[in-house]
Amino acid sequence: MLRFGAFVVTQKLVLYRVLEESGPKRSKPFTFNLDPLELPRASTDPKAIHGALQQAFSLAIKRSHDYETAFQPQPFVDLIFSDPEGTEETRDCRVGDAWHNLLDAVKNVSWISIKQNIVGLLYEIIVEERFRHQLGQFYTPEDVVGLLTTFAIRKPGELVLDPATGGGSFLRSAYTRKRALGETHASALETTWGCEITSFAAELSTVTLATSDTQEPAAYPRVLLRDFFDLRPGLETDLEIPGVLGKLKVPVAFDAVIGNPPYISYRRLNNQDKIINALMTAGDGISLPKFTGKSDAYVWFIVHATQFIRNGGRLSFVVSSAILFSDYGIPLIRFIGYHYRIKAVIDSMVERWFPDADTNTVLLLLEREENRDARVQNDVRFVRLRRPLAQLIPDPSALNRRDQIEELLEIILNAGASEDDPRMQVNVVRQGDNGGLTLGVDDPGKNPLDEDEEQE
Repeated sequence: MLRFGAFVVTQKLVLYRVLEESGPKRSKPFTFNLDPLELPRASTDPKAIHGALQQAFSLAIKRSHDYETAFQPQPFVDLIFSDPEGTEETRDCRVGDAWHNLLDAVKNVSWISIKQNIVGLLYEIIVEERFRHQLGQFYTPEDVVGLLTTFAIRKPGELVLDPATGGGSFLRSAYTRKRALGETHASALETTWGCEITSFAAELSTVTLATSDTQEPAAYPRVLLRDFFDLRPGLETDLEIPGVLGKLKVPVAFDAVIGNPPYISYRRLNNQDKIINALMTAGDGISLPKFTGKSDAYVWFIVHATQFIRNGGRLSFVVSSAILFSDYGIPLIRFIGYHYRIKAVIDSMVERWFPDADTNTVLLLLEREENRDARVQNDVRFVRLRRPLAQLIPDPSALNRRDQIEELLEIILNAGASEDDPRMQVNVVRQGDNGGLTLGVDDPGKNPLDEDEEQE
């Protein structure tokens, strides 16, 4: 908890530093530039440091007329500025020195020149592996995020939802994708929604999205601190945005749902009743699959997300490869086949995208489809990459990255069955009424991605 609290303050220091650099360059420059942030180096009083920081963050809000959502939330912060009176440790601790050194480290970096989601990457580094395993949270590589976001978002103005934001990588990628397609800064924020159950991750996602373009005003991300299974289309939330009358309501239908839902066994979840209630009260035509108690949390995310997606909208998730060969994968794929055209299922034979996770993963690319004939006649592409994504997609700083990702997706979504492509192996299966399950029903242990090559 102390690490979390320290990181919450540190990301605010990063934001303050970014605003120092970007304030004069904004489309609506600050009336007054931010004062240089200084901390009393010799102080042994944690509360004095806390007060100095609060004063600086309040000043940043006042000068920028913005960033309340990023500067005000304070999960775990009180813990690191507690002051047990009368202890020898408190009297001898040069807390000002520690924070001054940290501030110097932040000041010595030009944060506006960093294009990647560095805050999300730092989250992966600072959070203990044991805790991430308990939450089923893992930092998603930029290339995976870029591929899934590009598939899901096709034109400006589309409403996008990430139901388990974690460090905010998908939110930032969605924002970047929308801006590249010609959407304005304000619109890209208004149409990008996130939901996160843990306060620390929700705070991190808010900062990640708010700092996507600090040279533009109005940084009010739609990040909800809520359990996704509390959400319903059209539900009134607790989120209030300056300049917007009343509390925000969840959109009735989204054009895209993206993300990396947690990998937690259903038996380890503490919100089982809430999940069942959410799915049993879903909208018309959304039926509850007969999952076993061994199913992972991501299967419930897929089912619940379905009622949020308009016909023709897209869902792109990172999921466990167990979807292809486990007992619970069969009812899930049947459910998907009843509601979606399965555009592609992608894995890699040369790299693990989440080396710290206990399971291998695949990328699931779906398109909501209410017409049965369109679903039945759809061709499902099972794709196994023979090259690392880093060899197929340019670096995040490359100018041609967007075009190359779109080109790779075009190849994947239109590929015929192929054994001689050095980049990938593709198997094509007619979806039918069972989501292409003719490959797996008789043998639940068989992986449909496999043909001549054995699953690692």
